Amino acid sequence: MKAGAPFDLAVLDYHMPKMNGLDLAAAIRNDNLVHDVPILMLTSIMEPNDDARFRAARIDGHLTKPARATLLLDTIVSILHGERPPAGRTDGTSEPRDGGLDLPPPWKESA
Repeated sequence: MKAGAPFDLAVLDYHMPKMNGLDLAAAIRNDNLVHDVPILMLTSIMEPNDDARFRAARIDGHLTKPARATLLLDTIVSILHGERPPAGRTDGTSEPRDGGLDLPPPWKESA
């Protein structure tokens, strides 16, 4: 991480009162002190165009809540190592729709 950065990662919730997560992400990106801090967005509902909107906002990763702890941790580690999980693969699609199975994060699928 950059020396002097006040924090290593911003974890934002999309649905907040008065300012949504995209608005806060834009404010972070426009602040010279923290503009390079990686951002992880959490959202309770994914809309079809959210991948594109989050990429355009320079958000480094996103998950749909509730996210399993292992998926959250893997996503944070990937972001902190400068790896962007593939678009659309960090949206928690394996979460509630996997029938409760403990599947590996979708971007770690075997070939």
